[in-house]
Formats: sequence, structure tokens, C-alpha cells
Amino acid sequence: MKAKKPVKKVSQKPAKKVPKKPAKMVSKKPTKKVNHLRASDSDGDIALGEAESFVETLKDISLESSFPTSIKNRIEAMVDRLTKDEAVLTFGGHFKAGKSATLNAALGRSLLPSAQFPETGAICAIRRGEKDSATVCRNGSRIATECTTEAIQAICSLTDGETGERRDLSEVELVELRLQDAPISDTAVWLDSPGVNDDAFADDRAWNAAKEADVLIWILWNEHPLSECEIAFLQRHLKAKGVGSMVFVLNCFMREDTEEIWQDLASRQVPRIWKKVEESFADNGFDGNAPLTMLPISARAILNVDRKRFGGPEMDRLLDEIDSPLHPRVWKSRLHSVAAELNQAAEDLSGLLDSAKAENSRRSQLRRDTDTRAKRATKQLRESLGCLIQKFVSDWSSIAGAIASQYASTDVNMLKLITLEGPVDHGERLARLIREGGRRAFSDLCTSVEKELRKSGVFNADASGVTRLLETFLAVNTASRITPASLPEAVAKHLKKIAGASVAATILFHPFVLVGGAALAVIANQHVDRIRREVLAVPEWLAVAARGLLEPCLDSVMKQFPIAASTEEIPSPDPQGEQDLEDALNRLRAGAAKAERLAAEIAI
Repeated sequence: MKAKKPVKKVSQKPAKKVPKKPAKMVSKKPTKKVNHLRASDSDGDIALGEAESFVETLKDISLESSFPTSIKNRIEAMVDRLTKDEAVLTFGGHFKAGKSATLNAALGRSLLPSAQFPETGAICAIRRGEKDSATVCRNGSRIATECTTEAIQAICSLTDGETGERRDLSEVELVELRLQDAPISDTAVWLDSPGVNDDAFADDRAWNAAKEADVLIWILWNEHPLSECEIAFLQRHLKAKGVGSMVFVLNCFMREDTEEIWQDLASRQVPRIWKKVEESFADNGFDGNAPLTMLPISARAILNVDRKRFGGPEMDRLLDEIDSPLHPRVWKSRLHSVAAELNQAAEDLSGLLDSAKAENSRRSQLRRDTDTRAKRATKQLRESLGCLIQKFVSDWSSIAGAIASQYASTDVNMLKLITLEGPVDHGERLARLIREGGRRAFSDLCTSVEKELRKSGVFNADASGVTRLLETFLAVNTASRITPASLPEAVAKHLKKIAGASVAATILFHPFVLVGGAALAVIANQHVDRIRREVLAVPEWLAVAARGLLEPCLDSVMKQFPIAASTEEIPSPDPQGEQDLEDALNRLRAGAAKAERLAAEIAI
């Protein structure tokens, strides 16, 4: 038997620990179910679904005449934004955080100037082109320049390289760069923006660049991440663009660009900074559909040492993904932006609606007040005219009374009234005397009524029109109030013989006695007494008859000369315009709600 060979014991050495590279930090929250907008194939195309129909809805809204022009223009701008054929990626951050350095690393070339002090003072738009070219947009003009670091620095630098003084770049609106073989899609543009917390001018330009962004790539500096100024700026941006519109890139400055230092940052600084980022934006709505994301890189090491390390591949992958306006992150950002703008437009339109309601209410109240004043003035005028007419009736009745008394006291008149000469004629004669007696009072009445009408604002009142309306009073006929005498034939015969005798004018009924004796005198006296009573009753009857005409006459005067409510200068209320604004407001609010829902349902 062969002896067994001793089994050699192999010492098991501990496995060599492989350092972990800094990984992309992503917040983990439950993912909402997405039905309407998602990546549908390997080419990154997006099934638009409701989002496409929403764009058409906005187009229809912009064509409606009920919307104010200012809001229609804003809606048209929203449609343009949703259908813009470029994805805009803006690189922003605190000044000297390394925005330009990060862009250089992404481009794979040192083109954009970067220095110890704040450098970028103008927005640079970078696109892929057939060859390198640079264009400066200054005061509305486009000027070609060299596409070199020195040329760009001469245009964009905030600091004069020779004197160190601050430069005024307010006239430089934009610098456009076209770069050959740039790793940028034909349907994307990258913006390099001035840093925040430098000065008001730079902050304003940084905000303008952020407003243009579909996605804001915010560069953090590992030595001083997230200042209060940055947090305030980003909170404002998130409100306008939503949680899908922002990605953090942590640019790590290392004393030496080595793997060892890079791994040390991954284990020590990156988690601490990530915690600060999470705490700072915990209440902004980041969720599974739009997680909070931070990508650690070292821009200088990527550019100068090894692009395949120091976060280079992760950065390239991120920027490559957001290569067109059809990317979910772009759509999410645009829809949120449109929702925010629709809400703002609705708020502005609500203000217009409130103003329209207030104006309609004011107009209605003015018209009611004017009508009330007109009615009050009409009532006062009617009362004043009524007093004038009553005074005329009273004066005329007094005049008629005096005329009737004088007429009844004359024996000759009484005698004539009972003769066969004609009682009706004598009654009309008395009526004519009464009318003539009232002419003066009637003329005064017409003058007073005309003055009162003009005083009350009825300027079309004229003397002839007033007189024509008031003449109804003078048409009152008193003649019929005297009943013709019905005498025996013998009395009438003898009275007719003596009716014209002069003695009858001086001797009270003596002719009756002389001619017909006592019996005839008795009969004649009876008729005279009755007729005298009728004559004396005429004024009272006249007053009653005239007062009966008072209200109808006032109606005629007020109808002919009304106090018109002076509403011609008061515009009529516009309830239809108010309703149009109400309908437009409801459409804006519904559109904002739909945009918010679609933005929330898009998963990145």
C-alpha cells in the first residue's frame, strides 16, 4: 500500500479589498404608476399620448377670441416651448464651483475659460457644428469671432485680464459656439451660465439661463456645497420648472488627481454632501418618478487624467441620455413649467375678471343711482308743477268768482239771461268772460312751468309746447252750468217787449209790475233767483273741474318733457364679456391641472 501523501495546508489569505468608486446618488422613494408618457423604444422616442393632445388643446385656446391678447401671447409661447425642437441643458452653480471646467470635461477639450476669480459673465450656447465657430450677439447684432479660449475669454470674462477691474458685459447678450465633433446631439444645446452669488448682474443672467433650461445641471463644489444663496435660487427654479428639471453634479476638487484621493472622497465627503442635499430639498416633491440625483465627478481629472474614471462615464451617460426634447425629463420639466405659467396666467386673468366684475357693478350702480336721481327729480318736478297748477286753479277760481259775482249783481244781465234772447248765448258770454279773466294767470302758469322744467334739466321744454299742454284748462266750458229759463208764454212775451228798455237797467223788475202785474213779477223773480244761484256756483264748479284735470295734465307734461336719466355717458355693463372671462379662466385652470397631472405621471 502506498503511503498517503500529506495534504499540504494552504493558508487562506484575506481577499484584497477593492475600493468602491463614487456612485451616482439617487434618492429612493416609491415609484408612481405611469400610464401616459414613457420611453417606448430603444431610440428614446416617447409615446406622447395625452401630452400631445394637451399641446393641441393649448393651440386651440390660443386661438380663442375670448382670451385677452396678452394671455393669448403667453399661451402661444407655452405651445412654442412644448414643441421646441431642442433640449436645453443649462450648467449653473455657485461662482467658481467649476461650471466651465465641467463643460470642458464634458466636451473633452479645454475651450471655455476658467480661472481663480469669477470668469463667465455672458451666457454661452454650445451646439454641435460642421466646424468650430463663434458668434457674439451684441446689441441685436451678430458678430463672428474666433472660436478659441482667448477670444471667448476676451468676450465673456467678467474681469479684465490686464487691469483686474470688473468689466461691463451688459451689451453682450449671448455667445454662440458651434463645435466640430462635440458630444452633443443635433437636438440639444448646452448653456454655460454665470455663477450665482457674485453680483446682481451675474445673478440675473444666471436666472435667465435657468429659465431657458429644460434641465438644470447644478454644479456643486465639494469644499463649500449648497450655500444659502444656492438653495434659494434652486427653490425658485424648482417652483417654476419642477423636480424633473434638476440634476446635481458634485465637482470634486482634489489636491492631486489620483484614484486614492478620489476613493477617499467617495467614502468621506460624498455621503456627507449627499445628506445635505437630501435635507435641503426633502420637501420639494422628489419621488420615484423624479428622484433627487447627485453625480460625483472630478472635472479636472476627467479632462487631464482619465475620462473613463473620476465619474466620467456616468457624466457622459447622463448627458447622452438627455439628447432630445422627447426625453421624459425634458417633457416633465416643460409640462411643469407650462402648468406653473398657466396657473400664473389664471391668477392674472382672475384679476382681470375681478376688475371686470367690479367695473360692471360700478356701471350698474351708476345707472341705478342715475335712475334713482331721475325718479327723485321727476317726483320733485311733478310736485312742483302740481303746486303751480293748483295755484293757477285757485287764482282762476277766485277771478271767476269775482266775475260771476259782478255778473250776477247786475239786473240787466239777469234779465237778459231769462229772456228769449237766448240763455245759452248769455251762458257762453259769461264763460268767455271767465276765460278771458284767467288768461293772465294762465300766461303766468305757462312761464312758471317752463322755468321749472328747465331748472330740472329738461332743456327741450318750449313755451308753445307747454302752452299747448296746459290749454286743456281753458277748454273747461262753464256755459252749460246756466240752465235756460222756461217762462210762461205771457211772461216771456212781456219780457221780450221790455228787454231792451233803458228803464229796465235802473228799476229792479218794475217793468214786470207795470206790464204784467204782481203775478208776472213773482214768476220772473223766481227765475232770476235760480239763475243767479247758478251763476254764482260757476266758480266752484270751475275749480272742481280744473282740479280733475290736474293729474292727467301732469301726466301729459311729464310724458312730453321727461327728466331723462343721463346714462348716455355711462357705458353699459358687459355681462357677456364677464362670462367670457369666466369661461377663459376655467379653461386655464383646467389646462394647468392637466399639465400638473401629466408632469407628475412622467417617470424619469
